[in-house]
Parts: sequence; C-alpha cells; structure tokens
Amino acid sequence: MNTPVHTKAFSPFSNIVYELVKGPIHTIGKGTSIQEAANKMTKKSIGSLVVVEKGQPIGIVTKTDLVRRVLAVSKETNLPIEEIMSPQILSIEYDRPIFEGLLLMLRHKITHLLVIGEGIMVGMISEHDWVRYQARHPAYLFRAIEEASTIADAAELKTESNVLIENIFEEEGDARSLTMIVTEVNDRITEAIIANSLREMKEDGKGEPPVEFCWMAMGSEGRKEQTSSTDQDNGIVFANVPDSQFVEVQQWFLQFAEKAVEGLETCGFPRCEGNIMASNPELCLSVDRWHQIFHSIVVNPEPDSLLKASTYFDFRALYGQTRFVDELWEGLLQAIENNKSFLRFLTENMIKAGRPPVKNWKWRLRRLIEMFPPPVDIKREALAPLVRAIRVLALTCGSPVTHSMERLDVIEKAGLLSPEVVGAVREAYDFILLLRIRQDFARKEGSTRTDNMISFRELNPLQGRFLRDSLRTVYELQDLIYGKFEGNIF
Repeated sequence: MNTPVHTKAFSPFSNIVYELVKGPIHTIGKGTSIQEAANKMTKKSIGSLVVVEKGQPIGIVTKTDLVRRVLAVSKETNLPIEEIMSPQILSIEYDRPIFEGLLLMLRHKITHLLVIGEGIMVGMISEHDWVRYQARHPAYLFRAIEEASTIADAAELKTESNVLIENIFEEEGDARSLTMIVTEVNDRITEAIIANSLREMKEDGKGEPPVEFCWMAMGSEGRKEQTSSTDQDNGIVFANVPDSQFVEVQQWFLQFAEKAVEGLETCGFPRCEGNIMASNPELCLSVDRWHQIFHSIVVNPEPDSLLKASTYFDFRALYGQTRFVDELWEGLLQAIENNKSFLRFLTENMIKAGRPPVKNWKWRLRRLIEMFPPPVDIKREALAPLVRAIRVLALTCGSPVTHSMERLDVIEKAGLLSPEVVGAVREAYDFILLLRIRQDFARKEGSTRTDNMISFRELNPLQGRFLRDSLRTVYELQDLIYGKFEGNIF
C-alpha cells in the first residue's frame, strides 16, 4: 500500500486518515481471556484491541469496555474476550479524508475506528487523535447540537454553525466538504427539533406517536447537497393503519409536524414556498399511500407529476424507522422498472425545465464579438440542470442513492457514461457548486441582491473559462441523455 505524501498545511478535508495512525495495529485472538487482554493493553499502553479469528477482525475491546463490562459488574476475568467485546467494528479506507472518519465516529457514537488498506488492517484511530486540531472543525458543535434541550438552544447553535462554516470554507475552499458539514449540522439540528417536538406532544397531552414513523428529507436536503442558504423539504411516512383510523393517526402526525416545521423555521430554515413539508397532508402519509403517490407519478407522468418527481425522488430517511424509506425506494424503483417510458418523460422534462444558456443567441453573439457572456443563474441554469440529468441516469440504473456524486459512481459502474464524461461531469459539479456557495455567502455580507446571478465580469479569466466549460459539459450531458432515450438505448 502506497500512501501519498502531503506537503501542505494539515487539513481534515485534504489529509487522509492514515496520517493519524500512530503505530501498528494490536490484535488478540478469539478465545483469549479478559485478563490476558487487559495485561496486553497495560503492557503496550494502548486503549483498544481488535479481536481476530483466522486473521479477520470479529470485534473490538477497549479500556472503557474493561471498566464498564468487567470491573463495574465484577465479571470473572478468566472468561473469553468475546464476553465483553463489541462485535460490530467499523472501518474506513486509509486514503479517505480525515473528516469522513470523524463523521463516521460521531454518527455511530464510537470512540475507535479501524483503518484498512487493500483489505488489510493498517491501524486504529481514536477520538483522542482529533484533539490536536479539534478547535478547527465542528466536532464540538455536533455534540452540542445533540445535547440541545430547547429550540432556542438549537437556534443559537445554528447561528454559531453559520459562522464556523463560512470560516472553514474561506480556509479550505472545498465545496463538497462544506456541503458535508452543512448537511451534518442541518441533520443534527433537525433531529434535535424532532425530539423536542415529540416531547412537546407528550407534554401537551397528545401522548406518544400512535404508530412508528420516519421523517424524510427531500430535495437538496435529501441529496445531502445543502448550502448555507436552504429552505425546508421534508415529509413523514408512518406505518399502515386501517382506513377507519387513518385520519386520526394522520392528524396526530400533522400536529407534530407543524411543531417541527415551526421549530426548524425558528432555527433559520424557511418554510418551503411550494409547501413541500411534513405539515402538508399530502406529504404526511402511510407507507401504502406513499406507494400510491409514487406509482401515480410514474404511470401518469403529467407536468405536475414530473415537477413533484424532481423533489420527491431525492428522499432519504433522517429520523425514525429507516425501513419505511427502504420500502418506498424498493416500490418506486420497481414501478419505474415496470414503466420505463416514465424515464423518457422525465428526460423530456429535464430539457424543458431548464438548460445552460450556452446555445442561446445572446450568448453566441457576445462570444462572436468577444464580449463577456450574459450573467448566469448559477442555480437555475447550471446546478439544477446538472442534478436533474444525474437523477435520470441514477433512476435508470435502479439506484436508491441520492447524493449526485454517489449517483455518478453508480452510473459509471453501470457503464452508462464513459470515464471521460464522468470526469468532466465531476469537475463541472465541483466548480458550479463552489460558485453557488460563494454566491450564498456574498448575499449574507450586507448585499441587497437576492438572486443567484453570476457575472462573468466578476470572475477572473481562469474562473470564466471554467464556468463556460462547466456549462457546456452540463448541456452536452443533457444532449447525451436525451439522444440515448430517443434512440431507445436505455
């Protein structure tokens, strides 16, 4: 395994997790006694051991496990280590960004993470390895949000996160890393608001949820591609109930959803102008009724249905029973498989909904006389058309992933696009997203502008060329998809 050498300043976004590995991995065999494991940790001055069987990891034991599962309960130390080990051991590839490793640990509430390379264990990193630069990234903020007990606390932390996010962006200048942070912050804020709303329902005498449910993120939130300026796009799916009970159950969830939506609004997430929110009865439904909605969109692809698809079909589970969302994706993809003409309509709608302006007469005329091209709406004429194009291809592959770049991985693996085209699309996505984020920050700095227009006059020559190339890439990707559907290639 060859690890790259980094010469620039240490960064959790560009440096890799392997750089935090301090020494060789320490293991212990299955069947070894708890006492032997404790002796080894003491002798080596280490905080964890990977339990292996035939050379493969089957669990992990830490000093904390020894304290909580042995000393605290006076457990016999001659028992095998399997009695106290954690059987699920999470791992990360050695060359992934450090920040991804941190997020993995935070999301799963673990203190140690196994580092692997080419299928081989190469080291272990712990929460203590983050200490030396923790002040530079939002780990402390994530934990504070988890502990927020009121909407006011969550709102204050959201305001704090905006400052931190902007500082990180100015320092790192990496668009995708920033959207990861924004998504993580927004997800945790939403989870805190939902938990608070559930408590309020109980305090108001409404009791616990009548059935199991899942809060869904949709739109840019569902794609994990939110920028610092974003509104709400969400819905609720709950367990099936008899028709005679549906209205009563739905009313409970609508009251709960209104509390959550209001809380999110207080925290700086405006209500969706299109009412794509869980407080809308059309977006607060049982599993079977959501299946009916999705099936109707697929088999009756009218303009209104296709408009809904552009937001609905970027959904993911955010809080609650994730299996409900898994069921919805399974049903949706099956419906598309049985009605492939839907993808043709979705492709036509992609073209009608908006294209980069590279072929309109104003653009071509100005290029001809060597003038700056007209300003570009970076959201409507660049990012949105690119996201729509990638969504069509991902649904063609039958994939439930939602992030545009993860969708592109699936598309490339399926062979729908050549590696050269995929590379160009990735570059276009990164640059367009970068400009979109910069535009968001610029509007917050006392500017009276509320649009998403990017003027070529405000870009340096290199940026201007990159933007022109990115817009052409999006246009050509749309043409490629449309041509393949017209030729019945898909």
